[in-house]
Amino acid sequence: MKKQFKVALIGDSRSGKSSLMRCLKGEEFLYESQETIGIDFYQRSLDLKNINYIFKLYDTSGCETYRLILNRLLSQIDAVIICFDASQHKYQLVGGI
Repeated sequence: MKKQFKVALIGDSRSGKSSLMRCLKGEEFLYESQETIGIDFYQRSLDLKNINYIFKLYDTSGCETYRLILNRLLSQIDAVIICFDASQHKYQLVGGI
Protein backbone atom coordinates (compact mmCIF):
# COMPACT_ATOMS: atom_id res chain seq x y z
CA MET A 1 0.00 0.00 0.00
CA LYS A 2 1.16 3.55 -0.78
CA LYS A 3 0.34 6.77 1.01
CA GLN A 4 1.39 10.09 -0.45
CA PHE A 5 1.77 13.42 1.32
CA LYS A 6 2.58 16.83 -0.14
CA VAL A 7 4.48 19.03 2.30
CA ALA A 8 5.52 22.66 1.74
CA LEU A 9 8.34 24.46 3.53
CA ILE A 10 7.16 28.05 3.94
CA GLY A 11 8.57 31.17 5.58
CA ASP A 12 10.23 34.51 4.95
CA SER A 13 13.27 34.84 2.71
CA ARG A 14 16.48 33.63 4.35
CA SER A 15 14.61 31.74 7.09
CA GLY A 16 16.37 28.40 6.44
CA LYS A 17 13.87 26.60 4.20
CA SER A 18 16.46 25.57 1.60
CA SER A 19 18.97 24.57 4.29
CA LEU A 20 16.33 22.37 5.90
CA MET A 21 15.51 20.85 2.50
CA ARG A 22 19.20 20.07 1.96
CA CYS A 23 19.29 18.25 5.31
CA LEU A 24 16.16 16.26 4.40
CA LYS A 25 17.93 15.24 1.18
CA GLY A 26 20.91 14.04 3.22
CA GLU A 27 23.11 16.84 1.90
CA GLU A 28 25.47 19.09 3.82
CA PHE A 29 23.90 21.97 5.78
CA LEU A 30 24.87 25.33 4.31
CA TYR A 31 24.72 28.47 6.42
CA GLU A 32 24.62 30.61 3.28
CA SER A 33 22.64 29.60 0.21
CA GLN A 34 21.15 31.09 -2.93
CA GLU A 35 17.59 32.40 -2.80
CA THR A 36 15.07 29.90 -4.16
CA ILE A 37 13.48 31.02 -7.42
CA GLY A 38 9.89 29.77 -7.54
CA ILE A 39 9.75 26.29 -5.99
CA ASP A 40 12.30 23.51 -5.45
CA PHE A 41 11.03 19.92 -5.26
CA TYR A 42 12.26 16.72 -3.63
CA GLN A 43 10.59 13.35 -3.17
CA ARG A 44 11.45 10.88 -0.44
CA SER A 45 10.02 7.42 0.28
CA LEU A 46 9.85 5.65 3.61
CA ASP A 47 8.68 2.07 4.16
CA LEU A 48 7.06 1.33 7.52
CA LYS A 49 4.92 -1.68 8.44
CA ASN A 50 4.23 -2.68 4.82
CA ILE A 51 3.18 0.85 3.87
CA ASN A 52 5.20 2.92 1.40
CA TYR A 53 4.99 6.57 2.47
CA ILE A 54 5.89 9.03 -0.26
CA PHE A 55 6.66 12.58 0.82
CA LYS A 56 6.66 15.23 -1.88
CA LEU A 57 8.51 18.18 -0.39
CA TYR A 58 8.24 21.69 -1.82
CA ASP A 59 10.80 24.34 -0.87
CA THR A 60 9.02 27.61 -1.60
CA SER A 61 10.52 31.03 -2.19
CA GLY A 62 10.00 33.55 0.58
CA CYS A 63 10.17 36.36 -1.96
CA GLU A 64 7.00 38.44 -2.36
CA THR A 65 7.29 38.07 -6.15
CA TYR A 66 6.34 34.38 -5.91
CA ARG A 67 3.37 34.79 -3.53
CA LEU A 68 0.82 33.83 -6.22
CA ILE A 69 2.69 30.56 -6.92
CA LEU A 70 2.79 29.83 -3.19
CA ASN A 71 -0.94 30.48 -2.76
CA ARG A 72 -1.79 28.11 -5.63
CA LEU A 73 0.50 25.43 -4.22
CA LEU A 74 -0.98 25.66 -0.72
CA SER A 75 -4.42 24.65 -1.99
CA GLN A 76 -2.92 21.27 -2.96
CA ILE A 77 -0.74 20.68 0.13
CA ASP A 78 -1.43 18.21 2.94
CA ALA A 79 0.91 19.85 5.49
CA VAL A 80 3.29 22.78 5.92
CA ILE A 81 6.50 23.23 7.83
CA ILE A 82 6.80 26.87 8.88
CA CYS A 83 10.40 28.08 8.94
CA PHE A 84 11.59 31.27 10.58
CA ASP A 85 14.82 32.86 11.71
CA ALA A 86 14.60 33.06 15.51
CA SER A 87 17.13 35.92 15.52
CA GLN A 88 14.71 38.09 13.51
CA HIS A 89 11.55 39.62 14.91
CA LYS A 90 9.58 39.67 11.67
CA TYR A 91 7.42 37.02 10.13
CA GLN A 92 6.11 38.84 7.06
CA LEU A 93 5.25 35.92 4.80
CA VAL A 94 3.98 33.59 7.50
CA GLY A 95 1.71 36.27 8.92
CA GLY A 96 0.19 36.94 5.51
CA ILE A 97 -0.92 33.39 4.76
